[in-house]
Amino acid sequence: MDGLPLDDRLAAKIADAVLRKDSSEVSLLLKEAPLEAASCEEILALPRLFGGREVLDRAAKAVSNERSLRALDSLEQVLNVLEVYGVDEHVTIDLGELRGLNYHTGITFQGFLSGVGRAVCSGGRYNNLTGKYGFPAPATGFTFNLQHLLFALDKTLDAVVAPACDLLIYSTGENLRAAQELACQLRSQGYAVARDMLARTADEALVYARQMNYRYLVVVTATDSAVELINSKDGNKQTLAWQDLLAVDLRK
Repeated sequence: MDGLPLDDRLAAKIADAVLRKDSSEVSLLLKEAPLEAASCEEILALPRLFGGREVLDRAAKAVSNERSLRALDSLEQVLNVLEVYGVDEHVTIDLGELRGLNYHTGITFQGFLSGVGRAVCSGGRYNNLTGKYGFPAPATGFTFNLQHLLFALDKTLDAVVAPACDLLIYSTGENLRAAQELACQLRSQGYAVARDMLARTADEALVYARQMNYRYLVVVTATDSAVELINSKDGNKQTLAWQDLLAVDLRK
């Protein structure tokens, strides 16, 4: 809707109707708008654009402006990453979800658990926030609703909280898929694993691993290539094949 000749009052009403999935009200409001038929059709598609991955294909046929197409491409990339981690089947896309767009600058999300009718976590990208505090930087964050989370996990809170994480995975180069796949495999074995997302050297990543109490730093280059396993305490390094790494007990 950005760039269309809509006054703030009417745009807010249309956005509210889209959010409530009220296609009839959207249609009535658009009759007041000085828009071409093609633009009206794009807006009318929003309340219906929710579901699985196929929503992106339907949306690409419905919209024509470059900004929206870039946003769809970004969502496609996010889904590709989620596919690597094996969680894409749990994702529902809703292109009519408009909450928080006066604050967020890109993707927004909510997390739900079975048996809980409200989101236990929510968040998104907000590139403009840190600049207000003197340090412009892109950012993505989320918050948990502790009350909803405690309600959902009521019967599983007897787990022991570990004081340290097992592994930090550092990826060389721009291809992140190998690090994503290795993290997924290690997590499936019960390890607590995080990926280093910042652009820094392996030595800098090792310093961070020590500061954050990770037991090991794993340096990954490509899928199925040998990895370097570094003990964060003593700096001892081992070069291992993927399968050998997965066979080692890393909790010792």
